[in-house]
Amino acid sequence: MKGIDKIYHLVAGFIISLIFGFINPVLGLALAIIAGVGKEIYDKKIKKSVIDPLDVIATVVGGILGTGLAIVITNMI
Repeated sequence: MKGIDKIYHLVAGFIISLIFGFINPVLGLALAIIAGVGKEIYDKKIKKSVIDPLDVIATVVGGILGTGLAIVITNMI
């Protein structure tokens, strides 16, 4: 079930950036990126697995989508 892991990363990035994007879109996106990279560092150092760049990319893509939605919603209000 490798594909579902990418969806989890996408959703995590989306939620993080959406929530914090209402405060500041740049902050929301930055936190999503930090979460994606941080999770992979955690996997490497603590779980002793390999870093998967596609997981980071999925998290960042989710972050971009969440940031975009936060901006759209903020401008509608």
